Amino acid sequence: MIDKIEKVVVEKLTNKKEKIGMKLVNDNKYCIVVLSGGQATRFGLNGPKGAYTKDVGYAVKSIFEMLLLDPLKKGINIYIMVSKDNENETKRHFLENKELSKYLKQVNFFRQEERNLRNIDGTKLKIDGKEITASAGHGSVFKSLKTTGMLEKMKADGISKVMISNVDNICGGILDYSFIGESLDTDLVIKTVKRENPNEKVGLFALKDKKLEVIEYTEVDANLRNKKDNEGFFLNWCNVMLQIMDIKYIERISDAKMKIHKQFKKKWNKDFIKEEKFLFDIFPKAKVFKIFEVDRTLEFSPIKTIEDVDKAVLQYIIKKIKKKNLESEIRELLD
Repeated sequence: MIDKIEKVVVEKLTNKKEKIGMKLVNDNKYCIVVLSGGQATRFGLNGPKGAYTKDVGYAVKSIFEMLLLDPLKKGINIYIMVSKDNENETKRHFLENKELSKYLKQVNFFRQEERNLRNIDGTKLKIDGKEITASAGHGSVFKSLKTTGMLEKMKADGISKVMISNVDNICGGILDYSFIGESLDTDLVIKTVKRENPNEKVGLFALKDKKLEVIEYTEVDANLRNKKDNEGFFLNWCNVMLQIMDIKYIERISDAKMKIHKQFKKKWNKDFIKEEKFLFDIFPKAKVFKIFEVDRTLEFSPIKTIEDVDKAVLQYIIKKIKKKNLESEIRELLD
């Protein structure tokens, strides 16, 4: 298996195409899709994770606010993928939030595809005679964009480049002009960070038959996970779910058959299978792609559990300070 897999080429992100990115944004050619189909039950919240709030030092903000206010203020249209379980609460949060409610005309909600849950023997799971369905994973975003009419809306609005990212990475640079500029004349551009340790629970980029793939951490065998060369880990680059896709590429893959990943779950005193699609399984269909290394401390601090919130918010604040060139003022204030 190891001999069939090659390393990906990763570039440093520079400012050389910043003006191109600015033009794409100013010409309304760029939009953002946020994957937000999950529930925040582990956060003690009845609703989406994006509605979770935290004091950031000068105000109490929700995850949605921290992630989306800057692009909304620039006039960028936002598309939020919701699930049947959190759709109403997500819309309510945007309606009732003082800041987000100012930009409702720019926000579009669309529902995620669902699949039947299955018994261990493969038959459809039923509770009290009713078939039970659940969201089909973040890879369902392409089909969901098409079936809900959002893909046609993007095309009608003149969108050519689509950023897709998770809701839980508030530090992810989704309004990065240099990165947006690099997406010109490509199917796909991706941000990545270097691996920290062999047990990090992230997918890893690789080339298989010269095509881009992500090997999910649950599917990487021990030999490949630990293999090293003179640059460190042989598979050294992490998938942090920050990617811009060309609208024509999305249109081309929206009906593509995708691999189904089986997740074994337990609920209702039953063992069952949840079938999911993973967004990165569509990467091999990209004919032209680029991968760029970014600073982990400024771009990647996912909020998976309540314990992750403080670290992510601190990184969010530090990134804001650096972006506004306020380091000297802060240092003077604290000295």
